[in-house]
This record gives sequence, C-alpha cells and structure tokens, in this order.
Amino acid sequence: MDQHRVILYIVTAINVLAFVTMGIDKLKAIKGKRRISENSLLIFALLGGGAGFSLAMVLFRHKLSKARFRIMAAVSMAFYWVVLFSYIYSQTGNI
Repeated sequence: MDQHRVILYIVTAINVLAFVTMGIDKLKAIKGKRRISENSLLIFALLGGGAGFSLAMVLFRHKLSKARFRIMAAVSMAFYWVVLFSYIYSQTGNI
C-alpha cells in the first residue's frame, strides 16, 4: 500500500471519529446522560478531524453557541487545507 493511501485512510478515520464522537455527545446531551468532555471533543479537531468536527457541529447543531468550538473548527479546517495544498504542491509542483 502506498504512502498516499495510508495518509488518506488515517485522515478519513480521524474525521469519521470526530463526527461520530460529536454525534454521540449530542445524543447523550439529549438523554441527560454523562457527556464526553469538551477537551476530548476538541482533540479530534486538533488531530486533523476538522471536516468531521465542523460537519457534526452544523448537522447536529451541537456546540455552535460555544466560541471555543467555532474557533477550533475554523482553525482546524484552515490548517487542514494548508497541509493538503502543501502536500499536493510538493507532489506535483503545482496546485
């Protein structure tokens, strides 16, 4: 398996985990059960799960009122795109 696919699988897995974790936390909030810590949720965004994290925030309408989450989602997405375009540029020489 080549390096590109491994990177793609890892990033995809992190984003899926971020999305699912936010969904589980929203469900627990609705049911009044013990929640996932905010720091745990934010770690997924920091690890590269910005797309899944942001999509879950909007789709589940979860944590949208918290500035810290909105900022982290934006920073994570910006970082993701910078890394993606840098990687593409390093591989092809153009974007």
